[in-house]
Amino acid sequence: MIRETKESDLEEVFNLIHAAFGNRSESDLVKQLISDGDVLINLLVESSDTIIG
Repeated sequence: MIRETKESDLEEVFNLIHAAFGNRSESDLVKQLISDGDVLINLLVESSDTIIG
């Protein structure tokens, strides 16, 4: 299921980004974009209550 990301999802999303890229640079960039209000839409993919993308 595709749905909007909630505040409570963010740590898991950052961990998923880190696992995908192998370092924290990309997840830090996403954190900064969210913090700065530069994200227009933030969606994720969830299956059986697990964030997979």
